[in-house]
Amino acid sequence: MKKFLILSLTLVMVLLSSVSVFAGDIPESLLHEKGALLYFGDVLVYDPEYVSETGDKGYIELAVGTIIKGEQGGKRTAYSDIETVGEFEIVPQGTYLFAYLNENNPVYVMETTSEDTKTLEIKNIHSEHQFKRLEQYLNEGKFELVEETADISTTETQTSDTDTAPQIDMEEDHQDFISQNLIKYIVAGAVVLVVLILSAILIIKRKSK
Repeated sequence: MKKFLILSLTLVMVLLSSVSVFAGDIPESLLHEKGALLYFGDVLVYDPEYVSETGDKGYIELAVGTIIKGEQGGKRTAYSDIETVGEFEIVPQGTYLFAYLNENNPVYVMETTSEDTKTLEIKNIHSEHQFKRLEQYLNEGKFELVEETADISTTETQTSDTDTAPQIDMEEDHQDFISQNLIKYIVAGAVVLVVLILSAILIIKRKSK
């Protein structure tokens, strides 16, 4: 019985860890939310020991480079609450990919192989990391497509079928992602339930002997 429980718990942990890997939707939020920013920048100042009054960790000042999505008000900007994607050290004068979602999330800093969105790879992450999807969206040109669609919608009062087609495709991608996550949670929950039921039956049988 102990072997059965250990095996069952191991299976549950594997399934749950698989779900947690795909649970994050930061790449999709960066793609769809209007206020999201994604751009390359050169680090001017970085203090990893900084802690703000609200508990945000890390402080960075940077010179804004190529903007992939969103509007940045000036050529220089600064942030607190910094989080690197993967394990690496941010160095002054280094060029990184920065992602800002909203004030409730940290500023994500990524090390990339280049600044060419069609071919770049995000370093320091494994193949199932959620930011691999961001890499894929960049390589496929989806951020440029979103920006082009946004420009069309602001300059034209009537939206044609051609204008709305890219947006529909984006929504389908987002819905596919949500559906995949839902299936994984259902499977993991079903396994947990089966393990609990079988464990209870075995305990009852053992006590009755």
